[in-house]
Amino acid sequence: MATRRHVQAVIRAAIGVVPVAGLAFAAGCQPVVIGERPKNDLFGRLQGSPSARADRVSPGAPGGDAAILPPIRQELPDGEIVLRSRTGRDLMVHIQRALTSPDRELERELFTEQVLSAVTWNEFEERGFAPEAAFDELVRRREDVLKYFNRVGPMAENSPQVLMRMVGKDTIRLQLTGLAREDLAWTFMDMVFEGGNWRLRWFG
Repeated sequence: MATRRHVQAVIRAAIGVVPVAGLAFAAGCQPVVIGERPKNDLFGRLQGSPSARADRVSPGAPGGDAAILPPIRQELPDGEIVLRSRTGRDLMVHIQRALTSPDRELERELFTEQVLSAVTWNEFEERGFAPEAAFDELVRRREDVLKYFNRVGPMAENSPQVLMRMVGKDTIRLQLTGLAREDLAWTFMDMVFEGGNWRLRWFG
């Protein structure tokens, strides 16, 4: 079985940068509602706060100490919104926004096109469902998703209560362990690296 250090190395090799963990907060806190003042960096980067700045690459990473990465959510001059998921934490931020934003139709489109993995998209189609049904299913089970995120905390894949392991080609599972997984319907999230971004495989 791959070690945590090995899986982290795979993530770093895939994105070409060293992930920067956010500030920790209590695992039992309630999810932040879109529109509230951000309470931590996990949600704050999507709220227009100072933490919504572009990410800086860690010292020693390709591009030098002053290298700047584009923000994980960016609106282009033509109005197009681009989502970037360089880490599992970024992916969680996009999913949380999609499930809690009042702009349901926009987030449904963004989720289907830029968050859902191609392999899961294809599975829905093979079973006779539109890929958008994946978003609808997660909305239906929103509380299960947000409870999982709350237990994981903003450090995401770097959280001490999360075990990372490879479960397929370019696919990593973020599994809650120990007491952190008790009383949860979903205790892990699978993500797959596609087209330069981590995409959602599914929860379980």
